[in-house]
Amino acid sequence: MCVAFWTLDDPAYALILAANRDEFLARPALPAALHTAFSPSPSASSSSSSPPIPVISGIDVQAGGTWLGLAPSTGRLALLTNITEPPPAPPPPASRGALAAHWLAAPGPDAALDVGKVYPPGGAYAGFNLLVVQARRGEAGEGAGVHVPAGAAHLVSNGGAHGRVASRALRADEHALGAMSNGIHVAGGEGGPAPAGECWPKVVAGRALFRAALADVARGDGEQGDMQLAEALFGVLRAPPGAAAAAAGGAPERGVRAAAAGRARRVVRDADGDGGAGKARRARRAGGARCVGRGRGGGAEGGEQGGAEGA
Repeated sequence: MCVAFWTLDDPAYALILAANRDEFLARPALPAALHTAFSPSPSASSSSSSPPIPVISGIDVQAGGTWLGLAPSTGRLALLTNITEPPPAPPPPASRGALAAHWLAAPGPDAALDVGKVYPPGGAYAGFNLLVVQARRGEAGEGAGVHVPAGAAHLVSNGGAHGRVASRALRADEHALGAMSNGIHVAGGEGGPAPAGECWPKVVAGRALFRAALADVARGDGEQGDMQLAEALFGVLRAPPGAAAAAAGGAPERGVRAAAAGRARRVVRDADGDGGAGKARRARRAGGARCVGRGRGGGAEGGEQGGAEGA
């Protein structure tokens, strides 16, 4: 299933993110690259409009959105997972990938972080969870590093197909070590009960493995340290579903027909505290081909990022 783990409290990085993306393998996607495809075209914008926002992401060829992306110039990140729902689900009028693309193309960080206005309650989509992050550069006296302050990261979800879109800021524990899957994650604000999605066996087990990986690898040792951390996090993402469920006391997940759907990509990203869009990544196709890449300074790099998001 789609699953992601992150921390926004690491002393060396503004963000560390590890994510699996499960998708229909036949759905075409463009590899990760630096582009402005999500910004309005010049002909559609007025003379007073903001310039296009460069984004590092893959692109869903079918619907034009994305499932994971980073805008280095604005400090915005978006990560999308689909909520598992019993068939048949009503056909959605719009692709969920547009939700992530819309966040990434918006100006920031000076724009107010009013997630409720960005994602109004009436939007009609198939079930989704969306993590949106607005990183900021420290003010004078705070240090010049990039960080994600409290209240600058939100979860957005409709709780299921065509549900009412709601959002909440990450709790303090989610800011330190968060997780998101195909379950429901928006319920459960600060001081409230944990939402059902956080209790899924793979989420519970993966959070523990992610915490252990962060504790075992030293940060700040340059590219070699980055790659060691990336390898440790890929190990978290490679944990067999049955083993993860057993470790958490639950039943193993069911498999899917390989010809129809499966794990489209594994992604690990790091964004350093100096403002660079550093990242280490391995992508894996259904056939087993893999690539590893790393880049800094907001540039694009070769390799694949992930399978396209479902409509």
